[in-house]
Amino acid sequence: MHITCIVFAINFMHYALHHALSESLPNFCLVLLAEHNDKVYSNAHHISQHALKHGCQTLLYRLGTTCAGANIKCESIPAIGRDIGADLYYIINNYENLPDILIASSSNFKHGRHERRQFLIQTKESRDFNCANSVSILPNFIVPAYQTGLPVQTCKGFTTFACDEYTKWLQHKFCLSNFKTRGCFNVVFRTTRQLIQRRPKEYFADLYNEFNASTSTVAHPLIFAERALEYLVGGALGECGQDFNTNF
Repeated sequence: MHITCIVFAINFMHYALHHALSESLPNFCLVLLAEHNDKVYSNAHHISQHALKHGCQTLLYRLGTTCAGANIKCESIPAIGRDIGADLYYIINNYENLPDILIASSSNFKHGRHERRQFLIQTKESRDFNCANSVSILPNFIVPAYQTGLPVQTCKGFTTFACDEYTKWLQHKFCLSNFKTRGCFNVVFRTTRQLIQRRPKEYFADLYNEFNASTSTVAHPLIFAERALEYLVGGALGECGQDFNTNF
């Protein structure tokens, strides 16, 4: 009993110290972690420790479940849109007070996410849009274009119907005349407040609502958004320029 109390007290003190240090950081860098059905693979606490060493706060979003047992700052949010849904939720609710640098990812460590997060945190001073696709830890089954950072054939793996719908979606959202975009494997990326705010808050809110309304399993807009992050949160405006369409 005494040992259990001591362990609990040590864990509580560690959490309190970590929380105090995180809260004292300026609104400079935030690591946003999404957690839905992959808790078993989560290493959120380890990520937060690494982020803190490099001057970044960490926020864990749990989609559709409580924050029970979380040992870092955590909020429960609606289960809409998987990882990119969590990213949009944060942007919408913090648009006027976004951090200078936002690093987003699932909280799990599968498929090289952990190494890519570390890279994005450690190189945050470059203040650019980056997916860390060139990090050597990427699995060898990823198409070579992901590793080089060149535009990828984003219809790869789509049915003909889904590809047609995606082409229409890109044209409607970004006025793109083709469907080759720079993809972020597994929705791991870094961006900045300036790049995000090239689009108005309503743009992100409308897309989030579209995620919630769609029932498609083969042509869901969240799948499309995951493959077009450079245009969504990376500052690229597409051929529409500033005159993009917010009426989805």
